[in-house]
Amino acid sequence: MKLLITSAASPLAQFLGQQLAANHTVRFSERAPVDLPPVLAETPFAVEFAHSPLGHDMGTNLLVRNMDAIIHVAEPLVTDNEYNKIDILTRCTYNLLTAAAEEGISRLLLISTLGLMADYDPAYRVSERWRPRPNTDPYVLSKHLAEFTAREFAREQKVNVTVLRLGQVVYPDADAATPGALPPVAAAMAAQAVENVLVAPAERWAIYHIGNESTHPHFTMSKAKAKVLV
Repeated sequence: MKLLITSAASPLAQFLGQQLAANHTVRFSERAPVDLPPVLAETPFAVEFAHSPLGHDMGTNLLVRNMDAIIHVAEPLVTDNEYNKIDILTRCTYNLLTAAAEEGISRLLLISTLGLMADYDPAYRVSERWRPRPNTDPYVLSKHLAEFTAREFAREQKVNVTVLRLGQVVYPDADAATPGALPPVAAAMAAQAVENVLVAPAERWAIYHIGNESTHPHFTMSKAKAKVLV
């Protein structure tokens, strides 16, 4: 498959690209120029980078053209202020989905966060069927707005959208994650979930919680275990 992965400056996008390039052709994009890690030049399939502000113009159409799927990692740049974080994950997500619909790209996978569900009472078992309760943190709020934008495209049957709400991502050789409100999730597990979503039949709109349920029983992972973590 030909895959577009956004937010190329983020460690998660780069890790996903490295894993997925073993089986797919990968195009990275970012709103600023990025030097990709040299290891990405050693992958079996081609990897390229395209600078794109994800504007409401033909440039975004050209970015997504001929792609089989889009993995919208939807991470802000380290230089983004609080306003930009929200702007990027609403306006730019809208532009990306608009271009995808116009170019006939039928599948988009949105990377979100379990932080949307963290404000529920810890005594509750929170599943994907519960409504998000975003707080005022710009990052969490921006992810919520990105989900809302993507859901409207899915409802209008313009693009099939799958949302992966990740816990605290832990990368190989990293120090153990500091215990927090979100369950840890190995980066390799997140990559495998992405791969499984890509090879499975497309769903019009689906959400999956991804994390270590044993350490945080507050979040239920049964749906993901049945479909995207098999």
